Amino acid sequence: MRSSKSRQLAGPTKKKILITLGMILIVLTSFFGGYFTQIALRDEGEAVVGDMLHIMDQVGFVYDAEKDEYVKLDEDKIAQLIAGNFLDGYSAYYTEEEYQAIEKQKAGSYSGFGFNMLNTDATSQETGTNVLNSVVLNSPAFNVGFRAGDKITKAQVVDGETYAITNGKQLSDFFDVTVKGQEVEFTVERGGEVLSEPLVCAKNDYVRSYVTYQDDENYAYFSPQVGERMVDVGDAYQSIVVKDGAEYAKPEFNVDTDGDGSGDIAYICITSFNGDVVEQFGAALEYMQARGRERLILDLCDNGGGSMSLFKEVSSYLMNKENCVIAKATEKLDGNDENGYFSDEYRTTNYVSGPNNFNENVIQIAVLANRNTASASECLINAMNSASDSLGTTGIYSKDNLVIVGSPNNYKKDDIPDDQIQYRTFGKGIMQTTYKLTSGGALKLTTAKLLTPNGKDCIHNKGIIANASNGVDSYAQAIARAIQILTPNQD
Repeated sequence: MRSSKSRQLAGPTKKKILITLGMILIVLTSFFGGYFTQIALRDEGEAVVGDMLHIMDQVGFVYDAEKDEYVKLDEDKIAQLIAGNFLDGYSAYYTEEEYQAIEKQKAGSYSGFGFNMLNTDATSQETGTNVLNSVVLNSPAFNVGFRAGDKITKAQVVDGETYAITNGKQLSDFFDVTVKGQEVEFTVERGGEVLSEPLVCAKNDYVRSYVTYQDDENYAYFSPQVGERMVDVGDAYQSIVVKDGAEYAKPEFNVDTDGDGSGDIAYICITSFNGDVVEQFGAALEYMQARGRERLILDLCDNGGGSMSLFKEVSSYLMNKENCVIAKATEKLDGNDENGYFSDEYRTTNYVSGPNNFNENVIQIAVLANRNTASASECLINAMNSASDSLGTTGIYSKDNLVIVGSPNNYKKDDIPDDQIQYRTFGKGIMQTTYKLTSGGALKLTTAKLLTPNGKDCIHNKGIIANASNGVDSYAQAIARAIQILTPNQD
């Protein structure tokens, strides 16, 4: 039933929408054929759509003056133009090749070295910007010994050319020209000193690990692949890769909270909600229990989100109750009827935690976040905040246990006090849906607004703000504050 509050659009507004829809229909026509053309040419959009289709047929190529070349005017370029100019920044059009790569990445499958650089460093010609921001777990680079903070100063293709590297652009350009399977000897500077031996690595396919574990004795990450199949919880626990803790720059967690002479705090980091993150997280908690640790630092710093369904499954390990609402998504229903009215009707979807997988051996949790903690990660924090209020889990986790690493106060957001804006998460409270097209490509559209479990609040462009005592300025301070929270009589 249509809402009685519906209203008809004024003439000029409707004309603008018709023009936009006309451009979108051009793309849809190229994918779905004449069916959409017949529909489009029934009403006032006939002239707009008809003219644009005619122009595409007649022109074929356009001249790019900046590049001094002729560019084919095909459906991919038109679709990219529409996505870039008429939709929000989170919407996008993907070619068939791009869509296939994205689908593989969602499953945890990648190809490359496994290096990550800061976006500014990757284009910077300033000397000294040739530094790795991070190295992907289980990637070729990680498995031969590369670590975050490494500076690559030279790259020699085995039996080939040598490249001197002094800035981020040179390093990024080198990554682009190397081919899969081609071994490269990298000269690496770490901590101000050049490693005694070069690190030899080649681009290759790999399956990414999303979960790391650390306590006062061990560092481990969870291999997402056993043979050629994806793992279940038991397999993930058996396939952990334990590394020497001395190789890593994380603080030691040798805090004896119960006086038995051993460390009691474990640290688990989730980098993204993709691939086998659920199985890996479950295995990490199982490993934590086997090692006798009862207090957990859960690190969501730099976790930009991912799949909402995976977020839901991960939350089942952190909610001490099953089938509770952990997030809501609201979307506007299609309101284009025969009279040209838009509906005011909305549909709300509840995300429910499902079976209770909570580990009763975990007696307290502290959560770390920063400005890059976004989307599904923010939903997880909101779910835990809500559970602490409604489920009586304050003894395990509460809003007072959330620590946020700040960033420079150069953001201007409405409704956020100046003294709080620095210590907040990203603020992505919207959800995208990806629609596969018959061409093999896909169109990703922002379709819903995400709400907290109470259904009243949306964090979009606001984020989650830390309590006054839990806003810190560095990662080391965040770890120290989390340890303080988890240590009895030390708060």
